Amino acid sequence: MEKAYLDADEVAEYISVSKLTIYDWACHGKIPSKKIHGCLRFPKKLIDEWLESFTLLPLDFKKRKCYNQSMVRGGRSNESTSHPE
Repeated sequence: MEKAYLDADEVAEYISVSKLTIYDWACHGKIPSKKIHGCLRFPKKLIDEWLESFTLLPLDFKKRKCYNQSMVRGGRSNESTSHPE
């Protein structure tokens, strides 16, 4: 049976980041977490949903002509803000 809650070590291993990063994200509300009897725990179901919420780009996406780093960050393309000469 799969565990409903993970500790920081388990989450760090699960998503391949350091334990300190997990604590930092939890402190700043960047990752779903709960305090249970004074211990920080991470609901496995919410962690999986949180991971799925990130958009993954295909590996060849950066090679395409339409790629613009500011578009990935949610900004505007330089082409749409440039002025004709």
